[in-house]
Amino acid sequence: MTAPAPAPFPWELPADARIVALVFRRSEAERSATAVDAIATSIARRRGRTLVLNAESGPSPLDELAGASERADAGGMAEFLGGQAGLAGIAVRRADCPYVYLPAGRVPEGVVGLLESAALARFVSRVKEQDGTLFIAMSDRGRPSDDLLGLLDGYIAVGSVPPEDHGMRCYGHVPFESSEPASRAWPPRRSPWKTRPSPPRNPSRNPNPSPRRSPSPGWNPSPSRTPLPRTRPRRPQRPGAAARAGRSSRRW
Repeated sequence: MTAPAPAPFPWELPADARIVALVFRRSEAERSATAVDAIATSIARRRGRTLVLNAESGPSPLDELAGASERADAGGMAEFLGGQAGLAGIAVRRADCPYVYLPAGRVPEGVVGLLESAALARFVSRVKEQDGTLFIAMSDRGRPSDDLLGLLDGYIAVGSVPPEDHGMRCYGHVPFESSEPASRAWPPRRSPWKTRPSPPRNPSRNPNPSPRRSPSPGWNPSPSRTPLPRTRPRRPQRPGAAARAGRSSRRW
């Protein structure tokens, strides 16, 4: 039964979501590996113990991305559930990765798959009792057992996988173009502490005064501001000075 299209994954999970399936198309396994890694990394950075279990027989693109190709080509979870290896012997932890990766390993032909194994359901139950977080990466062809379905809190649709009504909660959809943590669906928020620009100290003054024009030839400022010319007082002439001035002017 086809369910309505899920909303985009908000890159966070409810506190009670501990066992989550990451469902993708098997034909998109290579591109889905990047999305699975981005989801698990984003959640593991805010939680404690986080595991990623690959339910696909290895080696797979997710095994290569996690650096677990050699262990996936060997036993992996198939040996652990069969009692042939310990969990520490198959787990892979990268220095730059906040989660622990559990490869499926090679599941022999004719043997029940991991998702249908009763031993896997018991392992998932222990992780849930210890308040751990477990992501189970599985393709759309996977068929979990009824016991495992009862332990799953929900699932996340990856890539172009169609949402289906599994009787559990869908936490959202992660398309390939938003698999990078930097492109989360959260809208950017404006800082509440951003202050407005403060007004000038002297509002009455013009903050950008125009330059004062210097007087140029032919420019006459306001008559009321034109300075009056200064006159020098005339000195009184001595007696006989006018007669001498008249005699000297007749020489020219």
